[in-house]
Amino acid sequence: MTTENDAERQENKEENKDDSSEETPQGEVDEKNSNSLSGVLNAKIAALAIVGVVIGILIGQVVLPGLGVGLVALDDEGNTGSGTVAVLSESELQANVQGYLEENFAQQEIVVEITNFEEFNDELYLVEFKLSKDGQDQVGGVYVTKNGNTMLSGQVIDLQAPIPEIQSQEQPQVVEVQKSDKPIVEVFVMSYCPYGLQMQKALLPVMKLLGSKADIETKFVSYIMHDLPEIQENTVQYCIQKEQAEKYFDYLNCFVIEGDSEACLASAGVNMETFGNCVAVADAEFGITAAYEDKASWLKDSLGEPRYPIYPVDLALNQQYGVQGSPAFIINGTVVNAGRSPEAVKLAICDAFTEAPAECSEVLSSTQAAPSFGSGAGDGSEGYC
Repeated sequence: MTTENDAERQENKEENKDDSSEETPQGEVDEKNSNSLSGVLNAKIAALAIVGVVIGILIGQVVLPGLGVGLVALDDEGNTGSGTVAVLSESELQANVQGYLEENFAQQEIVVEITNFEEFNDELYLVEFKLSKDGQDQVGGVYVTKNGNTMLSGQVIDLQAPIPEIQSQEQPQVVEVQKSDKPIVEVFVMSYCPYGLQMQKALLPVMKLLGSKADIETKFVSYIMHDLPEIQENTVQYCIQKEQAEKYFDYLNCFVIEGDSEACLASAGVNMETFGNCVAVADAEFGITAAYEDKASWLKDSLGEPRYPIYPVDLALNQQYGVQGSPAFIINGTVVNAGRSPEAVKLAICDAFTEAPAECSEVLSSTQAAPSFGSGAGDGSEGYC
């Protein structure tokens, strides 16, 4: 089976964007950071908010002072530095916000459209917008002060009212992984998710180091965010692991760098007849094509439209572990948060041995893998699809 859209894969590999992430479907799956537009939005806002995070630390919102792009900064009495009163009409303020967003998302070639601009209270306007790139849309919202001086992202809290009740003040519990002689490691990914690829790149040196001493396997998130190419690639990896497991390391080591399934099948020496039979059987057994064609079963996006096809191969395990995005890292049945460097992944797995083998004493690279296709180091981003 040949993966489609080679040009798109090559473009993704060349871009190798470390600062973006995709939105996890809302409504049925909790929202997380990911490769595409929501992550770009969060990253841009975070970068712009450095000088205003003190309030954010306290009440969960970020304040962005001094917006520029034509937004007029006023003092507490509504005056400009020249001593004259500056007045922005609603239409002028909306145009300036549009320009500000366009300027800050221009580098990512993201199209900005303001979808709603309305008065929120006596001091603020609510601005809702849509970001579009490569056929994907992400909606977002911010607040802008009426004097045009400040943008806020996050929850707006009325300081004249009590602090909203927090659902839980409990600290998250640290869950211990059950130890075993041969840990079972399951890494759930979407095969085209940049952050799933990042985790797989971190995992590969550990697979090579531990060999058969740990049972390490790739599983697949139960929905698709990259359309047919991802469905096809998920099934490629499923079948290589199932029928020709000895070829999987070489295949994956090629694919996470090159993003070219056909070339990697050849370089790994996968038996194509066996592989083709497996693909046909898997499609019939799990209803992969049927699930894709049944749009009524798809998860919906934030606008309520069918957007994310179901990928049913590991659906039961997704439900068992509560998997909600790519990647998810499971050791001996327990969800584990591990860094995305080979050393961090090795330590997490080695800690699950009843008696760690000698290989666990070898120190691997602590450099975080880069998201998406290609080699190189990451910049500290660990998003999710």
